[in-house]
Amino acid sequence: MNQRLTMYVASTIAIIGAWYMLLYLPGEASRAAVKSRAQEARATLEDFRTTIGEFQRIMESSDNLDSVRQSLNTKLYSRERIVAMFEALESNARSHKLVTVEIAPSVEELLRVAALQYAAGVPQYLNFGFTVSGRFTDFGEFIQQIEDSPLCQGITRCQIVSTPLPTEPTTFHVKLKALLGGESEAKG
Repeated sequence: MNQRLTMYVASTIAIIGAWYMLLYLPGEASRAAVKSRAQEARATLEDFRTTIGEFQRIMESSDNLDSVRQSLNTKLYSRERIVAMFEALESNARSHKLVTVEIAPSVEELLRVAALQYAAGVPQYLNFGFTVSGRFTDFGEFIQQIEDSPLCQGITRCQIVSTPLPTEPTTFHVKLKALLGGESEAKG
């Protein structure tokens, strides 16, 4: 009986050991792997939620930067506005019976204006020259009107070229410093 009991106990221990080795340990390893993948999935999900929250903040920041960029771009002096300023100057010369021969800012000056950064309260200037021809008295009235406008910050050079023939028009070469945006103040 002792032998039988020992055999039953040994068989029971062997069956339990075999069950533990063949069924429980692989299942436990599988459960541990599933648990590890679940924790990784939770971490990934949490990271995704954080990323989504950051993405919305980044999009709002991007929208704010876009609005600031648009605001700054509207304050920059565009090529079209410079051309409009020159056309207004030409129209003003025509109204004083002068013929505009040339309006010519230097390339360096245009590059300098293009490279300027807008700063609130800091005026931007453009130095340029123009050539008109006509009668001396008409030119005097034209220059007086330009000097009185907010556009002109000062005439830096004026050259008068005239022929001895009274029938030929006099040519006037003028260089001035213009306040960019001054023509809008003159209109307002």
